[in-house]
Amino acid sequence: MIKKILIVVVGLCLISCTQKQVTESASTIDETGFTTSVLVSDKLSLRWQVKDNTTLEAALIGDPQGKGWIAIGFGKSIMSGAKIIVAQNGSDGTSVLDATGYNYGLTNNALTVISSKNVTLSGTAITASFNVTLNDVNITLNESTPVIWAYRTVEQSTKDNLGNIGKHSSRGSSTITFK
Repeated sequence: MIKKILIVVVGLCLISCTQKQVTESASTIDETGFTTSVLVSDKLSLRWQVKDNTTLEAALIGDPQGKGWIAIGFGKSIMSGAKIIVAQNGSDGTSVLDATGYNYGLTNNALTVISSKNVTLSGTAITASFNVTLNDVNITLNESTPVIWAYRTVEQSTKDNLGNIGKHSSRGSSTITFK
Protein backbone atom coordinates (compact mmCIF):
# COMPACT_ATOMS: atom_id res chain seq x y z
CA MET A 1 0.00 0.00 0.00
CA ILE A 2 2.80 2.42 0.88
CA LYS A 3 4.49 1.59 -2.43
CA LYS A 4 1.34 2.54 -4.38
CA ILE A 5 0.98 5.83 -2.47
CA LEU A 6 4.64 6.62 -3.10
CA ILE A 7 4.24 5.97 -6.85
CA VAL A 8 1.18 8.25 -6.98
CA VAL A 9 2.98 11.04 -5.09
CA VAL A 10 6.07 10.82 -7.33
CA GLY A 11 3.83 10.80 -10.41
CA LEU A 12 1.98 13.92 -9.26
CA CYS A 13 5.29 15.66 -8.51
CA LEU A 14 6.59 14.89 -11.99
CA ILE A 15 3.40 16.13 -13.64
CA SER A 16 3.36 19.37 -11.64
CA CYS A 17 7.06 20.00 -12.33
CA THR A 18 6.67 19.60 -16.07
CA GLN A 19 3.49 21.63 -16.58
CA LYS A 20 4.06 24.64 -18.79
CA GLN A 21 3.46 27.98 -17.15
CA VAL A 22 2.53 30.89 -19.36
CA THR A 23 3.66 34.29 -18.14
CA GLU A 24 2.82 37.79 -19.29
CA SER A 25 5.72 39.40 -21.16
CA ALA A 26 7.38 42.30 -19.37
CA SER A 27 6.26 45.49 -21.11
CA THR A 28 7.10 49.19 -20.99
CA ILE A 29 5.43 52.15 -22.71
CA ASP A 30 7.64 54.83 -24.30
CA GLU A 31 6.98 58.55 -24.78
CA THR A 32 5.47 57.97 -28.26
CA GLY A 33 2.80 55.61 -26.92
CA PHE A 34 4.40 52.40 -28.21
CA THR A 35 4.68 49.45 -25.83
CA THR A 36 7.73 47.18 -25.95
CA SER A 37 7.08 43.63 -24.77
CA VAL A 38 10.24 41.63 -24.13
CA LEU A 39 9.90 38.06 -25.38
CA VAL A 40 13.51 36.99 -24.74
CA SER A 41 15.86 39.29 -22.83
CA ASP A 42 18.47 40.80 -25.20
CA LYS A 43 17.22 38.59 -28.07
CA LEU A 44 13.65 39.29 -29.16
CA SER A 45 10.98 41.91 -28.48
CA LEU A 46 7.75 43.24 -29.94
CA ARG A 47 7.23 47.01 -30.12
CA TRP A 48 3.55 47.75 -30.67
CA GLN A 49 0.53 49.99 -30.39
CA VAL A 50 -3.13 49.48 -31.20
CA LYS A 51 -4.69 52.09 -33.53
CA ASP A 52 -8.43 52.78 -33.66
CA ASN A 53 -9.09 49.62 -31.59
CA THR A 54 -8.70 47.56 -34.80
CA THR A 55 -5.12 47.62 -36.07
CA LEU A 56 -1.86 46.42 -34.53
CA GLU A 57 1.11 48.54 -35.61
CA ALA A 58 4.14 46.51 -34.61
CA ALA A 59 7.83 45.87 -35.05
CA LEU A 60 9.37 42.50 -34.23
CA ILE A 61 12.97 43.17 -33.22
CA GLY A 62 15.50 40.38 -32.85
CA ASP A 63 18.98 39.18 -33.62
CA PRO A 64 19.47 35.62 -34.87
CA GLN A 65 23.26 36.33 -34.78
CA GLY A 66 23.68 35.98 -38.55
CA LYS A 67 21.52 35.15 -41.54
CA GLY A 68 18.29 33.62 -40.38
CA TRP A 69 14.79 34.44 -39.23
CA ILE A 70 12.70 35.69 -36.31
CA ALA A 71 8.99 35.03 -35.81
CA ILE A 72 6.00 35.72 -33.60
CA GLY A 73 2.64 33.96 -33.59
CA PHE A 74 -0.60 35.27 -32.15
CA GLY A 75 -3.67 33.71 -30.61
CA LYS A 76 -2.28 30.33 -29.56
CA SER A 77 0.34 29.08 -27.14
CA ILE A 78 1.31 26.39 -29.69
CA MET A 79 2.06 26.56 -33.42
CA SER A 80 -1.10 24.82 -34.59
CA GLY A 81 -3.61 27.53 -35.53
CA ALA A 82 -1.38 30.48 -34.59
CA LYS A 83 -1.18 33.41 -37.02
CA ILE A 84 2.56 33.82 -37.48
CA ILE A 85 4.69 36.70 -38.81
CA VAL A 86 8.15 35.64 -40.04
CA ALA A 87 10.97 38.06 -40.87
CA GLN A 88 13.90 36.67 -42.84
CA ASN A 89 17.42 37.91 -43.45
CA GLY A 90 18.43 35.66 -46.33
CA SER A 91 21.31 35.39 -48.73
CA ASP A 92 19.24 37.21 -51.38
CA GLY A 93 17.63 39.93 -49.26
CA THR A 94 14.98 40.37 -46.59
CA SER A 95 11.27 39.63 -46.32
CA VAL A 96 8.30 39.72 -43.95
CA LEU A 97 5.64 37.07 -44.54
CA ASP A 98 2.65 35.72 -42.68
CA ALA A 99 1.61 32.12 -42.25
CA THR A 100 -0.61 29.86 -40.21
CA GLY A 101 0.95 27.24 -37.98
CA TYR A 102 -0.01 23.60 -38.23
CA ASN A 103 1.40 20.86 -35.98
CA TYR A 104 5.13 21.56 -36.34
CA GLY A 105 5.17 23.59 -39.56
CA LEU A 106 3.92 26.65 -41.40
CA THR A 107 1.64 27.14 -44.36
CA ASN A 108 1.70 30.31 -46.42
CA ASN A 109 -1.60 32.16 -46.13
CA ALA A 110 -3.52 32.31 -49.40
CA LEU A 111 -4.27 35.98 -48.72
CA THR A 112 -1.82 37.97 -46.62
CA VAL A 113 -3.07 39.48 -43.36
CA ILE A 114 -0.27 42.08 -43.37
CA SER A 115 -1.45 45.52 -44.56
CA SER A 116 2.03 47.08 -44.60
CA LYS A 117 5.53 45.81 -43.91
CA ASN A 118 9.18 46.79 -43.90
CA VAL A 119 12.47 45.19 -42.84
CA THR A 120 15.62 46.99 -41.71
CA LEU A 121 18.93 45.46 -40.70
CA SER A 122 21.57 46.71 -38.31
CA GLY A 123 24.41 44.22 -38.46
CA THR A 124 22.63 40.91 -37.89
CA ALA A 125 19.70 42.47 -35.98
CA ILE A 126 16.36 42.42 -37.80
CA THR A 127 13.56 44.96 -37.30
CA ALA A 128 10.41 43.83 -39.09
CA SER A 129 7.65 46.43 -39.04
CA PHE A 130 4.12 45.34 -39.93
CA ASN A 131 0.47 46.30 -39.55
CA VAL A 132 -2.32 43.75 -39.13
CA THR A 133 -5.98 43.82 -38.19
CA LEU A 134 -6.48 42.46 -34.67
CA ASN A 135 -9.14 39.97 -35.80
CA ASP A 136 -6.86 38.57 -38.54
CA VAL A 137 -4.27 37.48 -35.95
CA ASN A 138 -6.61 36.26 -33.19
CA ILE A 139 -6.13 39.25 -30.86
CA THR A 140 -8.98 40.38 -28.62
CA LEU A 141 -8.46 43.89 -27.30
CA ASN A 142 -7.88 44.17 -23.52
CA GLU A 143 -7.62 40.40 -23.06
CA SER A 144 -4.53 38.33 -22.43
CA THR A 145 -3.43 37.00 -25.84
CA PRO A 146 -1.20 33.93 -26.12
CA VAL A 147 1.88 34.52 -28.28
CA ILE A 148 4.61 32.18 -29.44
CA TRP A 149 8.04 33.24 -30.62
CA ALA A 150 11.01 31.61 -32.30
CA TYR A 151 14.25 32.39 -34.10
CA ARG A 152 16.99 30.60 -35.96
CA THR A 153 20.40 31.32 -37.47
CA VAL A 154 20.60 29.63 -40.88
CA GLU A 155 21.98 30.34 -44.35
CA GLN A 156 18.95 30.45 -46.63
CA SER A 157 17.24 32.27 -49.45
CA THR A 158 14.26 34.51 -48.67
CA LYS A 159 12.63 32.85 -51.65
CA ASP A 160 12.43 29.62 -49.63
CA ASN A 161 8.86 28.59 -48.94
CA LEU A 162 8.01 29.22 -45.27
CA GLY A 163 7.45 25.49 -44.92
CA ASN A 164 11.16 25.01 -45.69
CA ILE A 165 12.84 27.56 -43.41
CA GLY A 166 13.82 24.92 -40.89
CA LYS A 167 13.20 24.18 -37.26
CA HIS A 168 13.76 26.99 -34.79
CA SER A 169 16.84 26.97 -32.61
CA SER A 170 15.02 28.82 -29.81
CA ARG A 171 11.32 29.13 -29.06
CA GLY A 172 8.86 29.93 -26.33
CA SER A 173 5.46 31.29 -25.44
CA SER A 174 4.05 34.09 -23.36
CA THR A 175 1.01 36.34 -23.23
CA ILE A 176 0.50 40.01 -24.05
CA THR A 177 -2.54 42.13 -23.22
CA PHE A 178 -3.02 44.43 -26.20
CA LYS A 179 -4.71 47.70 -25.16
